[in-house]
Order: sequence, then C-alpha cells, then structure tokens
Amino acid sequence: MITKKLLKQLADLRHNLHINAELSGYESKTLSIIDEFISNCRPDKTIAPFAKTGVAYIYNGITKGPTVLLRADMDAVPVDEQCEFKWKSRTKGVSHKCGHDGHMSVIAGIASLLSNDRRFCGRVVLLFQPAEENGQGAFNIINDKKFAHIEPDFAIALHNIPGYKTGEILLKSGTFSLASKGIRFIFNGISSHASDPSKGISPIPTVTSFLDKLSKYSLDKGITNRIAVCHVQVGDASFGVCPGFAKVHVTVRENSGAALQAVADDLIVLARKESERNSITCKYDFHDEFPETRNDKDIIDICSRAAQFSGLPVRELPEPFAWSEDFGYFTTDYKAALVGIGSGENAPPLHHPGYDFPDELISKGVDFLYSFLSIVLKKSK
Repeated sequence: MITKKLLKQLADLRHNLHINAELSGYESKTLSIIDEFISNCRPDKTIAPFAKTGVAYIYNGITKGPTVLLRADMDAVPVDEQCEFKWKSRTKGVSHKCGHDGHMSVIAGIASLLSNDRRFCGRVVLLFQPAEENGQGAFNIINDKKFAHIEPDFAIALHNIPGYKTGEILLKSGTFSLASKGIRFIFNGISSHASDPSKGISPIPTVTSFLDKLSKYSLDKGITNRIAVCHVQVGDASFGVCPGFAKVHVTVRENSGAALQAVADDLIVLARKESERNSITCKYDFHDEFPETRNDKDIIDICSRAAQFSGLPVRELPEPFAWSEDFGYFTTDYKAALVGIGSGENAPPLHHPGYDFPDELISKGVDFLYSFLSIVLKKSK
C-alpha cells in the first residue's frame, strides 16, 4: 500500500523530528516541520495553533459520514540520548525516547495517502497533539474552543511498544493503561545553623518515617508496583545549614480515577500524621494527572479486522499496561481506543537512552490505520 518513495520520505521526516526533539508544551519547531510536510498533502482545512503548539488537518470525503480522529503525540522526553546515528537529537538533554517521532511520521503517511484519494464517506481529522508526557495535551485540546469544529465520532491513537514483535497489533477492550497522578509533598520545619541543629526542626525524621509508612502501606494493600517515589529533596546542598524543608514526589497508579483518588487520600493522611507528630507542616499538590485509558469494544473489534486486512498479527492483552497515557481523556469523552504496535522484542524499553523508533514500523502503522479508515468510512477500492 505504501511505496518505497513515500516510506523514504516518512523516514526522513522522522529523522528530522528526532533531531529537533522538544519537550511538552514547547513543540514549536516540531509543529513547523509537520506543517511543512502536510501542507503539501492538500488538507481541506487546517486548525492551528491548537492548544498552543498542536495542529489538526481535516480531509473531507466525497459524501457525508462519520468523523474519525487519528492522534499523534508530538513531545519528547528529558532524557540524554545514548545513540550515535545521524539523526541523533541536537537538543541537549531532550530526545524522542517514547517514539512520538514515529507516531507523527505514521500519521503524516496517512495524510500523504489521503491527499490524492477522497473516496470515502465522512471526515478524517489528523491531530498532532502536544504535551502528552505531562498529561496536559489531550485535556487542553478537548477543552480548546476550536475542538468544537471536530467532535469526532471515533478516535484512535497508535503507540509503539517495545518487547513485542515488530508490527504486532496489541489490543484490549476496557482498561488499556492505568490512571495515574503525581503528588508533591512539601514538608516545612525550621532550618538551623549546623553548629546547633537543636535550634531548628529538621524534616528528615518526618520524611524517613513517611517513606517507611509508604512502603508498608503498599505491602498491606498489595499495590507494590503502583506507588513509586520518584524524587526526594531535603533542603539545599550545604554543610553549614541544617534543612528546614523537604520535598517528596510520589506517583500513584490505579485502574480507575476513583481508586486512584482513594489511594492518594490515604497517602495525604499518612503525610499529615507524620508531620504533626514531628511538629512540622505538610502541604501537597497534584501533577501529571492521567485518567485511565478505557477502550471501546466496537473500535477494538474494527481494529482486529484492520490488522487482518493489513496482514499484521494480533495479540489480545490479558492485563492493562501499568503506564498512563493522556489519550484517556479522549476515551472518557468519545468512542475511542488506544492501540499498541510492537516495536521489537529485543528493543530497549520506552524512555531508555538507547531507544529509537524503528523506521520499518512506519509502513506497518500506516497500513493498519489506513485499513481502519477503510472499514469505518466505507472507503472504495
């Protein structure tokens, strides 16, 4: 379905996006690169900027029908790249280690195929969404007034997943990935001169006790893999000042938003009790909040057919993935699904400094999504 010439163009596009990796909310160069490519693919309408650095391209079929949204995430992650290929990231400390450069290239491939063939019923919306990694992008897109011009009947996103055969389509109805949120605890005591620590109130005993209680809580609840301590800071680096504050960043994951909040409430109670016991104060706030991604069964059934049409193997997943995805905002409000596509059984994991989206996966992703569109929009052969 996809020519060698187009595949070469899409691989070059991915390499260019990889070189110019940008963090969540700062995808301006990424937007420019994408727009330059897809403007040549003759979209009927362009909506930009969308949630500051996003963009949507609309392709109209020959007759009325449903609106299908295909989403590609745009942002990179704060990871130093440990690869030496020609398209190595030139942005210090930032690289496409989640494969979003590949996702964008796949959706660009769909644009190229649609540019000369509108023999379908309905509309296709190609959405390039910023800020997936911090959980803000999808929320901001859906709540942007411009989204009223889209309102999809179906929404689908493809995400590469290492550890599975290249091109294997990974499907699951219901919860595909967990809900999560980050909680930042701030413990405030009183700093003191290092020569007389008794004149202050150190947060260290509180933090130590809190982390211990956190571990015991995880064991008691049987959720040892769903609570992670991601960062601890006790005061500023010094040899002359005993610390007066501490920060602990904790990420919690659960099957649903309600279960997630119940765990978060328990942790807040633990933190407050330890703070009160040691005569210090505790504040907290939430960050990087993701709803669970809950896939629509009807769409998953169509995806299974699309995989068959495109000659790709299918794996039915018994359990949801532990990571979170902000596409959950789409699955909450619309008939939608997030689909995995294997990127190699021996590939490094996502966010690993040595990971790179395989170019050979681009054509497989394009074939799968194009088959999906053909089924949903009753595309003519």
